Amino acid sequence: MSIWWIAYGWEEATDSFDSMIIPVAIMAVVLSFFYRRRLKYLDSEERIPPVFQDTSYREFDIEAGRFDFDQFLQLAAENHVITSKGENTLKLRRKFTVLSWGAGAFLQYDKDNSKIDIHYFPISGYTSHGSRAVRKMDKSVEELIRRSLKS
Repeated sequence: MSIWWIAYGWEEATDSFDSMIIPVAIMAVVLSFFYRRRLKYLDSEERIPPVFQDTSYREFDIEAGRFDFDQFLQLAAENHVITSKGENTLKLRRKFTVLSWGAGAFLQYDKDNSKIDIHYFPISGYTSHGSRAVRKMDKSVEELIRRSLKS
């Protein structure tokens, strides 16, 4: 802003600064209003699957003796943001980017039945970017599960 003040004078610098801040603030408020339910769910301590209409479900059958849940948590923390975790449950999301809010997931590990239940949902709702984010997250979680299997 000080560069604008030197180049254009104080009035022009504050006008252009205001014209940048106001739309950014409006977009932040609008986006957070629309995505608040999904972001609140990720940050909550609820241990139930999401109930959004665009939630997709996938089940992985694994050998419980070969799967290391602690190693999965470590690998997931490298590529995702873990928002909440329990004994056998986990909520995670993709890192936000400028072009995409990414996707979120609720993961439940059932050691007795040797399976992992995963519920995916796009944070931006049912959009093409959201669908791509869910597919991308599904592939990355599948790879993390494979890497967490002991040989």
